[in-house]
Amino acid sequence: MAAIAHWLSTGVHELQRSGQGVHLAMIDAEQRVVGRHQPVQNAVGRGASPRSGTGVHPLHRGRGFATEAVRGLSAWVFATTELRRIELRANSTTAPRSEVAEKAGYTYRGRA
Repeated sequence: MAAIAHWLSTGVHELQRSGQGVHLAMIDAEQRVVGRHQPVQNAVGRGASPRSGTGVHPLHRGRGFATEAVRGLSAWVFATTELRRIELRANSTTAPRSEVAEKAGYTYRGRA
């Protein structure tokens, strides 16, 4: 418990302090944390794209939390930045991630 309390009070803010990203919590209607979304600025190479990771607790999967998070974050990015395109990538072996992207309104463009 002490390690979790320490991370919540200090570690969770480390990405933001370093300018590399933020940790965002997904909550349900009862204000319980059910997952997280972590947009991270990719610091590798000039012109590198930002990346992100989404995780939903196994007990809360399949309820649309990840789709809602991707939709909300995408809307926020377009409303507050000059970005005109967001690219989502998923391994071909990770069907749920592809389904989240599709449900969030992203268009399949091909394999990289």
